[in-house]
Formats: sequence, structure tokens, C-alpha cells
Amino acid sequence: MDDPGEASSRKSDIIHVNYNNDPYLADFLDYENDFIQTSTQPQAKSQYDGFYEPNPDDEYIMEEPSADNTQIMVYEPQPMHEQPSAVNTIYEDNRDNFQNDLRWGSKEEAKTWAYEHGLLINCVLVTGKQSRWNRVEMVCERSGKDVDKHKKGSVYVGKTGRKDKTKTKKRECPFKIVFNYIEEENEGEKYCTMNKKMDCRHNHPPALDLHGHARVARIKDHEMVKIDKMYKARMPPIKILSMLKVDDLQNKSTLRNIYNAKSTLRNKELQGRVVMQQLMWLAGNNNYMVQKEVDEFGQVTHLFLAQPDCVKLAQCFPQVLIMDCTYKKNKYEMPLLNIVGHTSTKAPFTVAFCLLRDELKESYVWALEQCKLMFREDALPKVIVTDQESALMYTIGKVFPDAHNFLCTFHIGNNVRKKCQPIIQPLKMKELEDIKSLPDGIREKKKDKFMKDYDENERLWACFVRE
Repeated sequence: MDDPGEASSRKSDIIHVNYNNDPYLADFLDYENDFIQTSTQPQAKSQYDGFYEPNPDDEYIMEEPSADNTQIMVYEPQPMHEQPSAVNTIYEDNRDNFQNDLRWGSKEEAKTWAYEHGLLINCVLVTGKQSRWNRVEMVCERSGKDVDKHKKGSVYVGKTGRKDKTKTKKRECPFKIVFNYIEEENEGEKYCTMNKKMDCRHNHPPALDLHGHARVARIKDHEMVKIDKMYKARMPPIKILSMLKVDDLQNKSTLRNIYNAKSTLRNKELQGRVVMQQLMWLAGNNNYMVQKEVDEFGQVTHLFLAQPDCVKLAQCFPQVLIMDCTYKKNKYEMPLLNIVGHTSTKAPFTVAFCLLRDELKESYVWALEQCKLMFREDALPKVIVTDQESALMYTIGKVFPDAHNFLCTFHIGNNVRKKCQPIIQPLKMKELEDIKSLPDGIREKKKDKFMKDYDENERLWACFVRE
């Protein structure tokens, strides 16, 4: 047993730690989940700077003395109180919104009535699993338990390492409304009545708004017909959604529902065909002139398309053709060759268009040979206008030897401007910056002379461009 004098001297060396007044230590202990922070009144400072005297009523434990003959006093950890789960919380009873003595002629009418009245209080009702031929049960969408769909006793391994971020909506909600289906044998009348025994309580907080709800925001059948018409008219999704909300003020759909509806309509139109098969199918149904070429792997390398009315126009006005490839490519890195014709009134029209693998001579030869099949042998094009595409200009001489190849005036103007502007308009405004660095007397003379020469060059260049 220790000597009392020694114990009293050891007691004076005790360092008391009140972590309520030390935020760094409190955060550390709270993070490790070893202790909990309790609210206490500030204590008087002791002779040790940075530490406070503990409250005598506080419970504490004494650890073993350290090497320097001191002890540390800390609060005894207390168990944290768990928050009650949402399942155990029962909210108000909504019996007054549903209870009545009405009769419905069929089960569907009773379910529709219950569903619509549930929406008035932001409650989504579905048909329960206990429904039979003589009873209809309407329950909350969050009733029931989460059932594992995988085989019992086996460990499910996903195809990818991605983890699902969604969770089940099932919370074992006790809400239940029962309709009894009655068939009277004497009078032969059939109807539904509401059972007085109902539970209209929820164990989850009510929804504040049903906008975008997975079940309420579904596209209805008559809305799908409207979307189909607007989709074929190339109306943007945001305008489609606006039209639906104008027709129905209670519509809860979102833009995501419109995109899903468009995808459903597109898949229904494809009928299992891939994009290329759908293109060929549509071209055949609309009597398009279609030619394609594939490589040894079965991939399409060249595709030529011409609308039947455009073919007739080309046969009526075969004299002039304009050809040019777009500088942009599609997602398959294929350039588009546009072939345009002119009527007698100089109105342009599209003759055909062709997707090419590249802009080489072989590709242009194939495209022009397909274009040549549109014309009669005695009525071939006489003039073909192109840019300075050397491969295309070479191909025209091979496929259409009697046609004259002219360059586009736009590209000619660009070349003339590029070559002649340095000669006709040599002065540039950047030379004016060099004049500003000259001394005062010389600067004014040089500036006046430069502005006169610049105005004269501008006048000459404007006359050249107009001519």
C-alpha cells in the first residue's frame, strides 16, 4: 500500500484533460469513435496553461502511471444512442381521404378511384399481392420486403466491378385499402364496395412532390400518340414536353421520359434491324436509287443514294453538275460527296449524295460511275464545276471525257485575292505602329504620307474586287 504522503504528491502531478475545451483533441476522439463529446460548463483554469480542472461529478478512469510519474484522466466512454429507423415511425392516419359508402361497377373503376385519390395527398398506390377474384387490395408502393432475386446460398458476382448505387423502395409500409367484389345471384348485379377495415397510415414521411416520380411520370397511351406525331415532325424534346404539360396541367413527366419515349418509338420502328439494314429498307420502300460497295470483311466502304424525283430532274436538266466533298466527316470518318444540278431557271437541286471511304481517285471513280448510270447515253453532263480537288478533276476526265471541268468562281476569287492583294494593297496597318515610334517632327510627316497611300490602295482594291 502506497504511503499517503507519496500519494498526495503524485496527485499534484496529475494532468487533467478536458477535451470539451480542446477542439483538436475532441475531433480526434470523435473520429476514432472511442469517446463522445458531452456539453459541460467552462471550468476554472488551473496552474497548468492550456488545461482545465475537471468537474468532480464527472466520471473518469485512471490509467497506469507513465514513466515521468504522471497520470492522464479522461472521460469514460458512453454508448451512443441510435436514431430510430424510418420503419418504426408511424405517421398520421389518412382514413378520411378514402373512407366512403360508394359503389363501383368493376374492379378497375375501384382501383382507378383509389389511385387518383392517393395522388391528391402525394401517395402512390398499387395493387397488392393479396388481391383475389372477390377482393381488390390497394397498398402503398413502399409496402412489402426487399426480396433477393438471386439463387439462395450462392454468391452473386457481377459482370463488371461497378456497384449499384440504387436501393429498394420497400419499407414494409402498413397502408392497405380493401375493396370487396360482390355478385348478387338474384338480381345479377356486380359491384365493388370499400371494406371498413383499413389501415391508412405510413411508416415513411410523405412525398413533397411527385414531379418525375417513376410511376406517376409515365407516358400514357394517348400521350405516346402525340409524341409519335411530334417526333416524326422533328420537334425538339423540350417542346414536346411543353406541349404535353399545356394539354395536361397535372402532367408530372420530365425530359428524361420524353427521351425514353423517343427511344421506344425508334426501336419499334427499327423492328430489330440495325442502322444500316434500316437505311436499306427505307431506301427500298421509297424507290431510292441505292448502290453500295463492301470490303472483304463485309463493311460498307461506299454508299450512293439518289431520290427518285431528283433522278427525274437530273434527266431533264443534265447539262451542268456541281460536285464537292464536305470538309466534315461522319462518325465512321467517311466524307460526303454532294452532287448538285441546275434547272433552266438556275434553281439548284440535289442530284445525289455519296459516302466515300476516302478522297482518292478510286473512290471518286466509283462515285462518278454510279452517277453516270442516272443519265442516258445521249444526254450526259456537258459542264462539271468543282474546286481544286486534283483527284476529282482527274476522275472527271476518265468517266466523263466529253465534259468540261470548270472551277468554282468562289475558289477562283480566293486564289486571285491571295495572289493579287499583296501587290495591289501592300500597305498594312502594322506599319503605322512603327511610325508612332519615330520622333515628333518626322512622325507627323510619315503618318500623313502613309494615310494618303493607304486610302489610295483601299480605293484601288475596292475597284478590283467589284470588277
